[in-house]
Amino acid sequence: MTAKSLSGRWLALRQLPLLRPLFLLILWMTLWRLASILEYAPHASIWFPPAGLTFAALLLLGFNALPWILTAAMLVTFWETQLYAVPYHLAEQLSTGVLFGLAHSLSYYLGAAFMR
Repeated sequence: MTAKSLSGRWLALRQLPLLRPLFLLILWMTLWRLASILEYAPHASIWFPPAGLTFAALLLLGFNALPWILTAAMLVTFWETQLYAVPYHLAEQLSTGVLFGLAHSLSYYLGAAFMR
């Protein structure tokens, strides 16, 4: 492959409006799952790459990345509830997911907004 054909493909991908946020969502969830490799206690990992991805996305994309990061945080909350067989009701899962998403992303949003 030549550089010209790769750049042409990249331009074609950039024109699809939902591809970048969907990629962000899937990558965030994948990194969240990979963080469990160094999980030393349930819900506590010494390595959390979604934090870096969140900061980078908010720094580069600004407020547009926030809904996708919040959605990913809510989805992994449901995923984690299933993994650990926690008997939460749907309302508890939703509130936990929203609170996790807000606590995780708003602090990075403030830092990224300050740097922009």
